[in-house]
Amino acid sequence: MVSGVTVPAAAVAQEALARIPNFAGVKFTGEDLGDLGRVIEVCGDRCRVFFGRDDMLLPAMALGVRNAVGMTFNFTAPIARAMVHAFGGRDIAKAACHQKVIRDILGAAMPFGIVNALKALGQQVAIDCGPCRLPLTTLTHGEARSLADAVDLRGALAAVRNAALKAA
Repeated sequence: MVSGVTVPAAAVAQEALARIPNFAGVKFTGEDLGDLGRVIEVCGDRCRVFFGRDDMLLPAMALGVRNAVGMTFNFTAPIARAMVHAFGGRDIAKAACHQKVIRDILGAAMPFGIVNALKALGQQVAIDCGPCRLPLTTLTHGEARSLADAVDLRGALAAVRNAALKAA
């Protein structure tokens, strides 16, 4: 929100459905889960709702989200899939543990710049998505090591590696 003006996504989706014949979906990346619930209601089965907050996917699934586009999923996909599976099996405690891993990764990454940090973490688990685009900068070796240490302290990097090995 650069302008200071907030427009509810549900209102945008409602207008788009009324005016755009081939409107196919919405990517919701906000924090207002009430608005997300209204988007899901407005869209119904007429279009898809994608959720873009990796750290809030579990509560979004409780509202009916079934699609996600996230920045960590390049390397946390096995954990995210396990969370979805646990949620589908009604094991909310287990799903919450998986959500915590993703939340911890994002929490450790934030001080380094989210895109910069996630690219560096991807390399740590052998998923190289290339360097950062300008004007962002690739983390230095020291920064990448500090980030990996911060994530390791939370146990998240080990969880990603273990989940990737199980999925292979």
